[in-house]
Amino acid sequence: MPPPSLTSMNLASIILMSFFYGIYFVLFATSMYLLFRHVKGVPGSAAYAVVMRSTLFISACALFIAITGFWVVTVIRCFEGFIYFKDGLDANTYFTDTSRRAETIGYVFFALALVIGDSMIIHRLWIVWSFNKTVIILPVLGLCGFIVSGVVAVQTVLHIDHARQVGLTLCTVFTIMTNVYCTALISWKIWRITSICIPVGGMNLRHFVGLIVESAAIYTSWIIFYSVTHQMKSLLQFFAVGPIPSVVGIANALIHARIGLGQTIEQIFGEQGSGESIVTAPLHFVMPRAGAGNGESGTIGTVPRPGMFFGDDAVSPGSRHSNNFSR
Repeated sequence: MPPPSLTSMNLASIILMSFFYGIYFVLFATSMYLLFRHVKGVPGSAAYAVVMRSTLFISACALFIAITGFWVVTVIRCFEGFIYFKDGLDANTYFTDTSRRAETIGYVFFALALVIGDSMIIHRLWIVWSFNKTVIILPVLGLCGFIVSGVVAVQTVLHIDHARQVGLTLCTVFTIMTNVYCTALISWKIWRITSICIPVGGMNLRHFVGLIVESAAIYTSWIIFYSVTHQMKSLLQFFAVGPIPSVVGIANALIHARIGLGQTIEQIFGEQGSGESIVTAPLHFVMPRAGAGNGESGTIGTVPRPGMFFGDDAVSPGSRHSNNFSR
């Protein structure tokens, strides 16, 4: 059996990328269906307009466009390299030439997908930390560094190989740093509050920590896999790089879809039990004040419900109520 070649690695990458893209497409469609299912009102109403202007919907759609664009360009390159370029007899030369227009467009979609993905997790961190701007300074700087490094990496059009190597290395470092930092602080914030509070008539947010960590682990693990193969100058890097945008999409859509499914179950049981709609306001955490023996409590903090990442702005204010957590 002949050793792996650049052509075989590209072909394997396209197959795996298409498989991951199919998973992402299903998760994205499911999350969008569940998102609009929670909207109160008829299509075209003000509630629908609120959802379509929400950060969640806009960022999810932008990410979908970027990932789909990259996949389409990659499939086009596959046809050009294996069929149309010299009748498919010299595919290795085609895939080696990184100055082609399709390759450049693909890099743009690739970088855009990663920028949007990192921006979404920074936005989650900002929400969980009650819109604290200080806590997002480091990941925002990391995102800026990633963008600059991405611009350097795209200089493959000019055949500046050394700049490309440095740019790709920095891109992986910045995106890993951003995801690990944001995931750690989101998890710590939620875990810290829920560890000293017991839910009363509401849901525990610790399962949401699991969602965040699992999704971040999927993306970070694949980025590390690519980084290692890239630094080793292995042909496996060409196998690992193609699916990265789809993995970003899966990591984000998995959170939205699982939260949406959880809200649907909660809504069903809520309607059967009390006739009330699901809880959609931020969860308030309270604990007894020192020296208060009559059950008086004081607020120690609030954390948005997972549904806030799922378009709660579309729910009418009249249907909102809060859950108290106490010791």
